[in-house]
Amino acid sequence: MDHKILILTHIKSEITLLEALIYTNATQANQPGLPSTGSMETLVIFLAIIAIIVARRIARGIYGRRYSTGRVLFLPVFYVLLTLVFVIFLNLGDTDIYYTLLLIPAGAVVGLRIGGGISFFMKNGEVYYRRSPAILIIWLASYVSRILLEVLYPTNRTIAFAVDVVLALTAGLIIGEAVHLIQGRRSFNPAPEKEEDRFVINQ
Repeated sequence: MDHKILILTHIKSEITLLEALIYTNATQANQPGLPSTGSMETLVIFLAIIAIIVARRIARGIYGRRYSTGRVLFLPVFYVLLTLVFVIFLNLGDTDIYYTLLLIPAGAVVGLRIGGGISFFMKNGEVYYRRSPAILIIWLASYVSRILLEVLYPTNRTIAFAVDVVLALTAGLIIGEAVHLIQGRRSFNPAPEKEEDRFVINQ
């Protein structure tokens, strides 16, 4: 049940951001010019949500998180579907859609190359892992950049396409990382709960 709670929490975080994003865009569209008090409050709340999510991801990157095969498999599927939703929602031409989708396998190749360095360790009788530092940094940068670009340039189609590109590459990176995670978990033999004995793959 725990991995289901983690998955639902991730979905809730993304949906909350999407709702805030849509509301912010609508506010900017209806109130051009200098932002009103209401739109500024919305922006502050929106940025606070992003800051909380980023802080949580950094903390998990430092201290690790519990391994769940269901969640590892869910995240790549979720990001691929999220990419499709963004592309279809923006109603881009067929060529743009194909180019965007081609970036997913390209990102997966990059993820396979730089997704190593994942470490596994035991904590409270359960298997925990730390993500690849490279993947974590790239994910954080892409996450913040695509959200801020959508907020700052809600009607710019070039920026919208750039956001889709970043999202597609991120989906691919997570696919590559998921492969490393699953393979690493199969190779990991639980040992005494000592940080210095943690198992690191593909350094």
